[in-house]
Amino acid sequence: MAHRLRETITPDAQIAYFGFFFPGSRAAGARFRWTPEQLSHGSTILQLLCDSIACGSFIATTDKNTCTFCPYVEVCGDVGHVTQISRNMLDLPENTMLKSLQQLRHSTP
Repeated sequence: MAHRLRETITPDAQIAYFGFFFPGSRAAGARFRWTPEQLSHGSTILQLLCDSIACGSFIATTDKNTCTFCPYVEVCGDVGHVTQISRNMLDLPENTMLKSLQQLRHSTP
């Protein structure tokens, strides 16, 4: 992205931050902002997610709090139980299909 900015604006242009704005009434205009340093591991994270998808690894979240806004929470039933199963699956080192997700889990803050 920085190279495109330098090509179109000026050769010494730098990215100060990346932001996202939620204009809808549900999010009440929430804004999020990150520096390039905060996003520096983004390509590694995306690669791990793509690797996971490529080998067919799709598991539910390990944190039931991430289900707060999901409109499909009824599909999972007992969210606490489902998230515990996901944690158990990720905790098994011999579960090689989840290797990318295991790496992702241990590489992010």
